[in-house]
Amino acid sequence: MRAGRRHVSGLTLTELFVVMLVMALLAAGISRLLVSSYDSEATIRNQNAMQRTAQRVADTVVDSLRAATEIASGDQSQVSAVFRNGDRITYYLDDRTLKCDATYGGVTRPGQVIADHMSAVSFRYCVVTDGDWIEADTPASARAVEVSFSLSDGKVGATESSAVKLRNKL
Repeated sequence: MRAGRRHVSGLTLTELFVVMLVMALLAAGISRLLVSSYDSEATIRNQNAMQRTAQRVADTVVDSLRAATEIASGDQSQVSAVFRNGDRITYYLDDRTLKCDATYGGVTRPGQVIADHMSAVSFRYCVVTDGDWIEADTPASARAVEVSFSLSDGKVGATESSAVKLRNKL
């Protein structure tokens, strides 16, 4: 028999604790990376949803104003348009909600919600002169309207701007 080994293979308890500590630190770092990725992905999804909503709002307003014969009244935060058949539509900001009062065929539908989470609405009334859009003296004299809508849910936001020339302006 042999009287004792001089070289023992394996790990000491200290070496095992050092390896476990290094692995725990790596796991903590990777978990932070995963949480950060998840949070970023959620923020990007919210940003994209806000941008789609802002685009939808701009399209809705611009499409309806395009057929108007005149702007009956308006300022920076609201617009009211009249159509050839006597229908009328008004867009306005009520608290943080863009609303629409519409009269079609003599029936009025007040307070229709177009979008929530609105942080700003802007209407600018213009005339087109030599290809340039300049500010109209009054909303009633406008031949075009520039619109801008900003949405925000506190964490992310989006702004969409567009312009529309009144095709049926008398």
